[in-house]
Amino acid sequence: MAALSIAEQDRRIRAAWPTFRTIIAGKRLGIWRGTLRGLSHPYEIEIVYARNRSGDPFRYAYAWFPEVTVLDPPLSRRADDPDDPIPHVYNDPGCDQPVLCLFDPRADGWERNQAIADTILIWTASWLRFYEAWHATGIWTGGSAPHGPRTLPASTAIDDEAPAISTSVRHRRGELLGGVSAEALRAALEAGGAGGSSPDELDRSARGELHFSVAA
Repeated sequence: MAALSIAEQDRRIRAAWPTFRTIIAGKRLGIWRGTLRGLSHPYEIEIVYARNRSGDPFRYAYAWFPEVTVLDPPLSRRADDPDDPIPHVYNDPGCDQPVLCLFDPRADGWERNQAIADTILIWTASWLRFYEAWHATGIWTGGSAPHGPRTLPASTAIDDEAPAISTSVRHRRGELLGGVSAEALRAALEAGGAGGSSPDELDRSARGELHFSVAA
């Protein structure tokens, strides 16, 4: 299937997630900001999706998949164990906040023919719930792929919209600390990851239509 254009991604995001606003929706770069709810708290997030083309003299210094960062409140380590790094993120020396690791790029967990609205945003809502649970317990209850310190892998796609990540971008992204598989997050949604809620309720909660709380 053909890759979805930035314009089509933008249309689907605004239709499915009305609290998200478009910052940029150009031919090769899309940026969106909006609010998702975790188990107890709302988070403002930013999505940046660049579609570089091989042979172009100008290239955006982003990965080939949508990059998600949490703007407010910023992610933090656990107060009870400040030496324990935040799990399942890409640390970017050039940014104050890490990029969330929502799937395993080595296993083609996301492709350009998939809608960000139906994948990345739902996975981000799940990641935020796992993050809050980790803050409370010190245990990451979400799925993960086998991992260790690795550089971000190059894309294996062959179309011109998906060139391999350059050496400079690999250096910018630094170490791969973890990979939450798409399959694991889908399983968490299907199992009712927030207090036994259904996938529909989880989607509505992320949009702010439902509210969950965690007992103190």
